[in-house]
Amino acid sequence: MIASVVAAVGLVIAPRSTSGSRGSLPLRIAFAVALIVPIGILLGMPLPGGMRLVAIDRADIIAWGWGINGAFSVVGATLAVFIAMNWGFSITLSRSGIDALASQRCTLRSC
Repeated sequence: MIASVVAAVGLVIAPRSTSGSRGSLPLRIAFAVALIVPIGILLGMPLPGGMRLVAIDRADIIAWGWGINGAFSVVGATLAVFIAMNWGFSITLSRSGIDALASQRCTLRSC
């Protein structure tokens, strides 16, 4: 589900984003929020579910999981800005979609 929403935003909405950048400031803010909020909510949902699954068998590594999540959040945000500045937002969204698909595949197959 996450990968399909990222792909939809990347392939359908992002190329039309130049039309959203021509309006007034409140319109541009609303456009940016409409792009970011659905993906942000979906990307934030797997962590609590994953932590519940880990807590069943390995409650001792919950703190480690939160730490890894925090570290990769910082690295991911920095890398996303770097990719967007060098290759554009469409590439950034495409890459995040590929990563979401890879993550989903690993989750289903227990990589």
